[in-house]
Amino acid sequence: MAAKRQTVIALTAGAGIAVALGILGILHATAFDPETVRVEAQSRLDQLNRIPESDPLAREALAKEILANELYREHAKVVLGKVERMHLKIREAANLERAAMKEVPPFLAKCKDLRRVPHAELDALHGEAGSLLRNYGTTRYGEELKRLVQELKVRCESIIRCTANDVVALSIEVEKLTKEGRFVRGYGLVDEFEKKYVNAQEFESQLREIRQKALRKAESALPGPGSLTTPDARQKALQRLEGPDFKGLPLPALDAAVRELKRR
Repeated sequence: MAAKRQTVIALTAGAGIAVALGILGILHATAFDPETVRVEAQSRLDQLNRIPESDPLAREALAKEILANELYREHAKVVLGKVERMHLKIREAANLERAAMKEVPPFLAKCKDLRRVPHAELDALHGEAGSLLRNYGTTRYGEELKRLVQELKVRCESIIRCTANDVVALSIEVEKLTKEGRFVRGYGLVDEFEKKYVNAQEFESQLREIRQKALRKAESALPGPGSLTTPDARQKALQRLEGPDFKGLPLPALDAAVRELKRR
């Protein structure tokens, strides 16, 4: 009987020791280790450094995650300090990327097929592309903007542009035609000039004067009141005024002369 009691006591004591050892093992296994936190924080910093600067949004997201970790802030202050010093630059790059994502894609869509863009609009597009490149050249759109600026430059340089000498030559030609009585042709040369040269608007005042001069010449060639005394003369004058040298000119005196000849 005594032997049985001793055996029970021994088993009970052994079980108690085993339980105690187990509890100690669990406590040891679950004990907080600051070094583990520091190692983990350093690993996340290494991960942040591996993300290319061309992906600032991903860098910003991970930097925020690291900075928000209270364990890192308490037990990995060296790592947190490094991330905090990086964060301003990362945030600025991310903000720039977000701004580029709003502004650049619509412009790229507008320039999708430059062959269809009127020559008169190319200079403005070239200027806008240059501005976007200066602002967002470091973002994901940098290379595409560089390519577009270069292509627009080539297209702009191929455009035929007029100079003051071209305007003088136009004036001489228009005057020659009006002296020959070819008023419509002379007046129309100014329209052709404006269509040919993309920068013709730079000489708007000179071109307006050339037009007005042609109209004054045409008006001076109109038959005066009572100058046509015979039906035959009036008929010939009407045919001329309604012919290719006069018809269509924006000249009120021409319309009045035609009405007068028809009335007679």
